[in-house]
Amino acid sequence: MHIKVSWLSRSSAGQAMLFFVVVVGSLILIVTTIAGYITVQRIRSVRSASYSLQAIYGADAGIECNLYKLFSALPGAGSTSCDSFTLSNQTTVQTTSTVDVVTDPSNPFLEVRSVGKSNNTLRAYSLGASVAP
Repeated sequence: MHIKVSWLSRSSAGQAMLFFVVVVGSLILIVTTIAGYITVQRIRSVRSASYSLQAIYGADAGIECNLYKLFSALPGAGSTSCDSFTLSNQTTVQTTSTVDVVTDPSNPFLEVRSVGKSNNTLRAYSLGASVAP
């Protein structure tokens, strides 16, 4: 015995299959797009952490360079620039360093500030010390 379903003809069965394929394809496209976006954000985060670390190294090197210039009294030591440093991976880090000496006779104070910059990422260090008379 053969039962004939009148509401589902051959042409509407093909339309249902086409609709199913379009829906599944759209879902796969959406999931792939979201996964790609998350991957790109993770790559940017890792790259940003690398630039941040390079900027910290540059700021630290600026502090050390200025302290060396302040406290080294070696004859013939020559001039040392504290404007940029090249890291071991050949990356150049720009630094901006300032040295301020507060000349209060009761409490002389020395402050050294340095800002390291690597690919628009800035990190700063500051060092303060009382100077013995």
